Amino acid sequence: MKAIKKNSYYYFTVYASMYETMHQVELPKNSKGSYIMQPKDGFQIKNIVNYLEDQVPEESLEIVFRDFIKAAYTFGDKWERAHLTPGLLWVRREQTVKKISRLLALNS
Repeated sequence: MKAIKKNSYYYFTVYASMYETMHQVELPKNSKGSYIMQPKDGFQIKNIVNYLEDQVPEESLEIVFRDFIKAAYTFGDKWERAHLTPGLLWVRREQTVKKISRLLALNS
């Protein structure tokens, strides 16, 4: 059975929730309590999801997306951790995936 594909906003909420937890801040929300996603953020989240989707089964995409954000935060320097935007995640995607791959290779 094929999993239901989640949209960019869903993944943006995953990112936003993790960002809030990592930085101990609260991101802006609308009157209904939903995160406010800028078009450029949605575009970059969509690109990241598509990039990851090409590498993993769709069923595990959300887990990989979460791990990708954690890895980007963990492997980044102080400035990168402070500015962990969808744009920075997109620009650093290949470096992050390489670091994850090296870490997995060391642990196997």
